[in-house]
Amino acid sequence: MPASIDDAAKAIGDFLTALGLSPAGDPELAGTRARRARLGRRAVDGYATDFRARALLGGALASEERSMVAVLDLDHASVCPHHLMPVQGRAHVATSGGRIVGLGVIAQLVDALSHRLVLQDPGSARRVADALVTHLARAPRG
Repeated sequence: MPASIDDAAKAIGDFLTALGLSPAGDPELAGTRARRARLGRRAVDGYATDFRARALLGGALASEERSMVAVLDLDHASVCPHHLMPVQGRAHVATSGGRIVGLGVIAQLVDALSHRLVLQDPGSARRVADALVTHLARAPRG
């Protein structure tokens, strides 16, 4: 992560200049460096979310219930590490038995873990499944 948004904005300005664009002299590019730097930081803020997964899933309640809970059609966005381009996806997450976690928590988990440089498949799915297994202390049923 860059030391500051200013450092990232300078690097983006250098990148645009290397592409033959003039960010300082083009009104259409005014503010682009800072906007892209903020967006870039948000796109990869998932690297700081390991503690967030613990916090989100740590409040799960013990239960004897064995019914499956599924959350479908969770839109999420990541950044592909090959070209540093955004990718969008839709997640379907199910868990069952042993511990109860809220549906909103599952949505927050998917969002938090997708904010990394990640291969679309199986990267995102593996991270969510690993967090559920680790923090709910049992394997998800398939």
